[in-house]
Amino acid sequence: MRRIFMLAAIAAASCASSPQEASDADARVQYYSGRIEAHPGVYALHLGLAQAYLDKARETHDPSFIHAALAESDASLSLLESVEGFKMKARIAAFRHHFDEALEWAAKAEALTTADVDDGAIAALKVGALLGLGRADEARALLPARAEDADGFHVAAALGHVYAAIGSPDLAAAAFARAAAFAEAEGADQLAGWAETSAAGAYLDAGDAALANPHLERAKGFDADSRFFRTHLAERAALEGRPAEALAVYERLIAEADDPELRRRAFLLARLQGDATRAAAHLVAAERLLRAALDAGESYARADLARLRADADGADVAPRSER
Repeated sequence: MRRIFMLAAIAAASCASSPQEASDADARVQYYSGRIEAHPGVYALHLGLAQAYLDKARETHDPSFIHAALAESDASLSLLESVEGFKMKARIAAFRHHFDEALEWAAKAEALTTADVDDGAIAALKVGALLGLGRADEARALLPARAEDADGFHVAAALGHVYAAIGSPDLAAAAFARAAAFAEAEGADQLAGWAETSAAGAYLDAGDAALANPHLERAKGFDADSRFFRTHLAERAALEGRPAEALAVYERLIAEADDPELRRRAFLLARLQGDATRAAAHLVAAERLLRAALDAGESYARADLARLRADADGADVAPRSER
């Protein structure tokens, strides 16, 4: 099964520095907004604000933050056409599922790099876009054949995503574990936790909680508060036949920041437990979030809404708009 958060995770992992937790995005919006007010001509400040807005979009699925990220990335590029500016545009395009556009921005970033600079983050962006387009063979061709040949975090992580996408959990976990080792060596605990969690995810998708558990234990030691990590704890609980525990985790995450995918999963678990009222609440909320994105012109929500409707077929509850 393809990772639900695969493309967003690739985009986050392709950031130049350690990915920030969504809960700190508000502070970064405030910080960079203040700095820009004092120094409006510094291109890097606009990139920092664009990243903060993109993280807010990931956290809230509010399309206004996507548009704010686009505006700040455009402001940065108007001041200086930089590698990081083009990479930011690629990340935003990938988040919006504009994968062809993401490839174009990644190519522009690559064109600005010098021959002696191997930017693994650009490779990761290209891999994510190609996977989004269903071109796994092309994505695979951009990377080394084996995890042990990956020469940095970004390349190892991208290789993990390719193997996960083609259904090779052992190879995916090995690549993610190598990415975790690179991150740990640099003292980047959030990145290491993300990579170990991704390794666990490869096994959870394959239905093997036993092989996922060691990676989850390692991830816990790096970043136990991460939403990504806790989401995988819920996946493990559901896989191991503990739906009430899984639902409780998802609902705590939803209380922190609403998310249509977590709502969809909570709907399925509530329905499994025979709680029609609870299931209906999650289903209606998921549809509301996805429709808000569609109404704002974000086409990425269309496939998610179709999936939600397919999941709801035959249920005792239906989205409010269909009642």
